[in-house]
Amino acid sequence: MNCPNCNAELAKGVCPVCGILTPEYGIHENLRSRLTATEAETVARMRAATAQAIETVCQEADRVVSSEKRAEYGDPKESLDLVAKMWSAILKTNVSGPQVALCMIALKIGREVHRHKRDNLVDISGYSKVLSMYEGD
Repeated sequence: MNCPNCNAELAKGVCPVCGILTPEYGIHENLRSRLTATEAETVARMRAATAQAIETVCQEADRVVSSEKRAEYGDPKESLDLVAKMWSAILKTNVSGPQVALCMIALKIGREVHRHKRDNLVDISGYSKVLSMYEGD
């Protein structure tokens, strides 16, 4: 079996590269009571990392655009429209919110070409989702 995050071969349900636990890997009940608080916290972090690795890029982008970042940054279309106004002033040409989304996608593609990082793919998917909001999809 291979790691869902980095595709490395798993050893006893744990990825030797990422250190994440597979969903099938659990801690036996009598061992759980022997864990120190730090060990228990590590196990919880590893389980959270496993759950994140299993979530698809598009699912993560949808979750982030729909709830997490919206609460933090506000409505994504309003945010891109604001950035468009600033870019328009800086560039001395009219820039639209959808153009900002396309430019941000291009930026993330450039970063992904340099080196793979899941965050690049999540952001590309997220900006694509926001771009589709302008089209009413």
